[in-house]
Amino acid sequence: MRLSEEGIVDESVNGQTKVNWAGVVDVKEDEHNLYIYNSAVSAYILPKRNYPSLKILELISIQR
Repeated sequence: MRLSEEGIVDESVNGQTKVNWAGVVDVKEDEHNLYIYNSAVSAYILPKRNYPSLKILELISIQR
């Protein structure tokens, strides 16, 4: 999974999914993870340990 100024890009052997920051409906976090919701029942779960310099909340708020 890649994060960019445009949004989230998730690639697998089956294809690629892109979600623009404007398509993010909610963002939540707990001690260990950041949850980026692209619908009421679907979210990307990002372990904070994998993104130590994560400024994603700022990026999302700027792009929305």
